[in-house]
Amino acid sequence: MVPGITRADLPSPDSPLDQVVKFIPVEVVGSFVFADSILRSSVALPWWIPWAVFAGFLVLSPFVAWVTWLKERDGDPKLQKLKSPVHQAVIAPLAFVVWVLALGGPFVAVEWYNAVYGGLLLAFFTLLAPVAVYVLQRPNGLTP
Repeated sequence: MVPGITRADLPSPDSPLDQVVKFIPVEVVGSFVFADSILRSSVALPWWIPWAVFAGFLVLSPFVAWVTWLKERDGDPKLQKLKSPVHQAVIAPLAFVVWVLALGGPFVAVEWYNAVYGGLLLAFFTLLAPVAVYVLQRPNGLTP
């Protein structure tokens, strides 16, 4: 420890769920949480409505990630040299699926769903997503 700094002064590490959420645009997360809470409070909805909402947000997530990245790039000179936010557009929908699986979402209505599956997938994704982003951002991929 550094003299004068206590453990309480250090930032607490993010949970795996928090780490995955960082790959999803905040607009998508907030909107889905809002829509999901409406769906959970509703009764007698057709089975396909939660799935349609999930699919809609899944389709929107790469586009929102792309636009968000472009806005950040335009405001940060260090990001100007990066040509495209492909890494964000690829990772955002994958992270969204993992995040919803961990929370339950429309998957709770499926017979095979078990929260353990979402938790395990979340653990693996938390480790692999930063590696994928790093590889996708490199001009030569995995080549040295």
